[in-house]
Amino acid sequence: MYTWLGASLAWLLGTALQLMSEAPTRAGCGWGLTLGAGGLLLAALGRVWWRGWVGDGDPGSGNPGWRLQWGCHVLAAAGLASLAWGLTGWRALDRLEQAWPHHLDDQVVLADVRWTGLPQRTPAQGNALRWRVDARILRWLGPAAAPSGTPLPGRVQLSWDRPAAEGPPRPGEPWRVAMRLRTPDERVNPGVGDGTLGRFGRGVRAVGRVVSAEGLPATVAPSGSGWLTARLDAIDAWRQRVRDRILERVPDTRAAGVIAGLSVGDQAAISRADWVVLQRTGTAHLVSISGTHVALLGVLAAWLVRGAWSRLPGLTRRVPAHLVAAWVALGVSTLYALAAGWGVPAQRTVWMMAFVTVLGTVGRRWPWPLVWLPGAALVALTDPWALPQPGFWLSFVAVGVLLASGVRLPEAAVDEWAQGRWWSRWREAGSELLQTQRLVAVALAPLALVCFQQASIVGAGVNVLAVPLFTLVFTPLALAGVLWPVCWDVAAWGLQATWWALSMSAEAPGAVWTVPALPAWVAASGIAAAFVLALPGRWHWRVLALPFLLPFFRLPDAWHLLPRPPPGQFSAVVVDVGQGGATLVRTSSHTLLFDAGPLRPDGSDLVERVIAPMLQSLGVRRLDALVISHDDADHSGGAQSLLNGTEVGQLMTPFGADHPLRRHPVAHRGCEAGLTWTWDGVVFRMLHPGPTPENASDNARSCVLQVEAGMANAAGSATRSGAAGPVRLLLTADIEAEQERSLLARWPASTLRSTVMLVPHHGSRTSSTAAWLRAVAPRQAVVQVGERNAYGHPSPAVMGRYAQSGIPVVTTPDCGAFVWESAQAMADVQNHRSAHEGMTAPWGQPALGRCWRATRTRHWQH
Repeated sequence: MYTWLGASLAWLLGTALQLMSEAPTRAGCGWGLTLGAGGLLLAALGRVWWRGWVGDGDPGSGNPGWRLQWGCHVLAAAGLASLAWGLTGWRALDRLEQAWPHHLDDQVVLADVRWTGLPQRTPAQGNALRWRVDARILRWLGPAAAPSGTPLPGRVQLSWDRPAAEGPPRPGEPWRVAMRLRTPDERVNPGVGDGTLGRFGRGVRAVGRVVSAEGLPATVAPSGSGWLTARLDAIDAWRQRVRDRILERVPDTRAAGVIAGLSVGDQAAISRADWVVLQRTGTAHLVSISGTHVALLGVLAAWLVRGAWSRLPGLTRRVPAHLVAAWVALGVSTLYALAAGWGVPAQRTVWMMAFVTVLGTVGRRWPWPLVWLPGAALVALTDPWALPQPGFWLSFVAVGVLLASGVRLPEAAVDEWAQGRWWSRWREAGSELLQTQRLVAVALAPLALVCFQQASIVGAGVNVLAVPLFTLVFTPLALAGVLWPVCWDVAAWGLQATWWALSMSAEAPGAVWTVPALPAWVAASGIAAAFVLALPGRWHWRVLALPFLLPFFRLPDAWHLLPRPPPGQFSAVVVDVGQGGATLVRTSSHTLLFDAGPLRPDGSDLVERVIAPMLQSLGVRRLDALVISHDDADHSGGAQSLLNGTEVGQLMTPFGADHPLRRHPVAHRGCEAGLTWTWDGVVFRMLHPGPTPENASDNARSCVLQVEAGMANAAGSATRSGAAGPVRLLLTADIEAEQERSLLARWPASTLRSTVMLVPHHGSRTSSTAAWLRAVAPRQAVVQVGERNAYGHPSPAVMGRYAQSGIPVVTTPDCGAFVWESAQAMADVQNHRSAHEGMTAPWGQPALGRCWRATRTRHWQH
C-alpha cells in the first residue's frame, strides 16, 4: 500500500526538479530516462531475489534481507524520480524545438489549421469583434520550414478581427489561414507574472494575427487529429454553443459570465473589475469549476442510479447497486470535468474519485494520503507544467488539509455516498461547513499571500454563506439551464442580489491583507507552518509553527525582492511597459513614479497588469509623488487608474488647470525648471520645462527630472572608485533636439552630466544629438520602447551615435525592466574598468545595473 506513497512522492520530486532547472538537453534527459529504467529494473530484480531468498516474511533485525528490501525501495523511488525528470525534460525539449524562427517574424505565412479550445473575445476598435483563439496546425503551406529543418510550431495563438455577424470561430472547424506570427514576448518586471507558462503548457510556441482566412470542406481538409482529439474538439464546440446561448439569454453581462463559468468553466466574460470584487471577498474559486462542483454532480448521479438500480433485484444480485452508482459517479464527474475545460481542480477530483472507486470495487480502503498524493502525481504526469501554477497548490493543499483534519469530502467518500448514506452526509455537512472554512482560511491564507501577495480577510465569513449558495443553488441552476434555459433567468436574478452583498463586503475597510513578494524559503516555511496549524492535535505542539508566520506580518527590508536603498542613496526601476514610459525611483523612505505607462488601443492601460502588481510585490503602498511628464497617451495613459487605485501624495505635471487629471483631489505641483527638493538626502531637480510658447507640442513641454545621490555618499564613492562627479539618474521623457539645445543653453555640462540616462523620446531620430550626448556623457543609457513598434524606435542612426560615443545601451524588449541602485554605481564602474581596461561594455549589455530578463531561467521562459 505504502509503495504508492513513495512512488507518488518520487514522481512529484523528479518533475519538480526538472521544472526548477534551466533548459534541458537531449543527452541529459536521455541519461535520466536510462538511469530511471535501470533503477526500476534493478529494484525489481532485487525484490524477486529477496523473495526467493527469505520468502514473504516481514523485515526486521532478525531478517538478513531487510536491508536489501529497503535498498530496493530506495532504488525504485530514485528510478521513478529519474524517469519523471527525464520524461518532463524530453517533453519540454519537444516544445522548445518548435520555437518560431525569428527570420519569419511578422511575415505572412499560410497553413491549414483547426480551431481548438474556447475562443475568447477581446476589446477591439470599430464594428468588428476581436477573438483570441488557439489553432492546431494541420499542414504548413508556406513559407517552408527553416532551412535547418527545425520543425515549426504545432499550435499557435491568433487574434482574429471578424464582423459581428459572422460570430466566433468554431472549435474543430478546419480553415486555411494566412497569418503573421512572431515569437511570444512578454513584459518582464519585478514581481509581475506573465503568460509564458500557460502558453507553454498548451504547446503554443507562436502568437500572431489572422490576415485572411477561408473555411475548408471536411472532405478537403487534412485530418491531422486522432479519435481522442476529435472528441475533445466536439466537447469544446458544445461548450461554445452553451456559452453563446447563455450570453444571448442573460442580458446582465456579470451574471452571464458567472453562469458561463459555473456551467462550462469559461470566466472570460467576467470583467476585471468583477474579478477584483471576487478576489477581495475570497470567492473567486466559486465562479470556476471547483472539485466540489465536479464531485457533487457525480454524487447526485450516483444517488439517482442507485435508487433505480436497487429496484431491479435481478441486476442487483449480479452487480451491487453501490458499485454501479460509484462507477456512474466517476463517469459523470469525468464528463463534467472535460466539459468544464479539464482544469487542475477538476483533474484532481477525477483522479481521486477514480482511486476511491477502484479501491471500493475490490473491497479496499486506503488512508487519505494514499489517495491524495497519487492524484497529484497523475496531474504532474499528464500536465507537468501545472505543477508551478497557483491553482495546483491551492487545490491540493486545501484538500490535503481538509482530509488530514477528518473532513470527508465527496470525492474521497464517493463510495459512502454511492452506498446510500447520503442523508447522514447532508446532516453532517452543515456542521462541517464552519470547520472547513476555518481550516481553509488558516491553511490557504499564507499560500494566497505567496501566490498573489494578497489574501481576503473577510473571505472566511463571506464563504460561510457563499459556498452553499453557489454550490447548492447557482451551480445546479447553471447546469439545469442547459436543458431548461429558464433556470438561467432564476440564477441571474439570484446573482444580482448576491453581487450586491459581495460588493459591500469587498469595500469594507481592511478587507484584504497584502504583503510584498516573499523569499522562497520564507514562503515554503510559512505554508508548512500554516498546514501544521490547521491539523488536529495538541495546541502546545502546534504553536511552535507560529514564529514561521511572523515574516508574513512584518517582512524585514533586507528580505524584500528589491530592498530599499540606505539614506543618501536611491534605486530606480525602468519598467518594461512596451511603447511608453514608467520609471520607479525609491529612496530610503519615499517613492516617486515618473510617468504611468501607455494607453492601449482598446482603451485599457497597464496599471492593473504591470504597475500595480509590481508596486505591491515591492511593498510600495503609497506614491509620495506621481510625475506625468507630458500628455502623450504612452506616458499618461495609466495616470487616472493610479490616482483612483493608489494613494498618491502629490501629482506633478505640466498641465493647465482645465486638464482632467487636475480634477482629482490630490495636491498638484507644476513641473518647472529649477524646482528642487530633497528626500532622505537624495536631491530631485527638475531641469525642464522652462517658459514655452502656447502652441508648443506636448513633447516640448516634457518634464525632465534629474535624481542625485547624497553628495557625501557620492563623493565618497567617487573617491574610492577613482571616478569624478556625483551619481545621477536623468529621466528625459520625450524631449527632442530643440529641447536638448534649450537644456544645454540653460544648464552647464557639469549639471547635466549623469550616470544613467533614459534615452530621449524612445530613441527617436529627432533626439539624442551629438552635443547632448557629449554633455550628459552617461555611463549607461536605457531605451524604453515597445518591440516591433510602429514608429521604428529606436532609430538605427541614433543607436549608431551612442555606439560611436562609447555609451552602452540596453532596450527594454531585450532587457526587460532595468534595475539600478546608485550605491552600487561606482563599484560597478570600477569593476567594469578594471576588467576591460577602458573598453565599453558589450553592446546590448548593461555596464551598470541589471536586466530583469536575466532572472528568467526556467525553460518555458525562453
